[in-house]
Amino acid sequence: MRQKIFLSIIIIFLVFITASVYATSDSNVNSTAAEALDGQESEQVTESQSNSSKELKEYEEVYGSKSYGLVAYILNKIRVFSIPVCFIALVVSLVVQNVLGAKSSFGPSNARDKGYKMIMGVITLFVIAQALPLIYALVIKGWGVN
Repeated sequence: MRQKIFLSIIIIFLVFITASVYATSDSNVNSTAAEALDGQESEQVTESQSNSSKELKEYEEVYGSKSYGLVAYILNKIRVFSIPVCFIALVVSLVVQNVLGAKSSFGPSNARDKGYKMIMGVITLFVIAQALPLIYALVIKGWGVN
């Protein structure tokens, strides 16, 4: 019983942490996103866009080609964003295995097996997403493909 409560609290905590609410004091409902942002937020957005553009240019310079640089940039972004996505998927698969597997109406072994398969799939995807940029860099830069 304590495990269920603990897992429920963790899931609720993760939902509240990852949720973002954007509110404006503008009374015009049909205003665009650019109108809703004031000076500081619009500067942050343009700064973020310029930083990503600079980072893409750096990848293009390092790899010596626009296409190789773009692929390396995309693989790096996948590597970064796979961490929270895989963490949340791992929590969901653990809930399926341990909570739903114990109280399943169609047999605990089916839900436990499904949760175990989900865990193995999530870990496999996580390892692939983390290793793919390294493998790409080794092939392109290390073996002299470029």
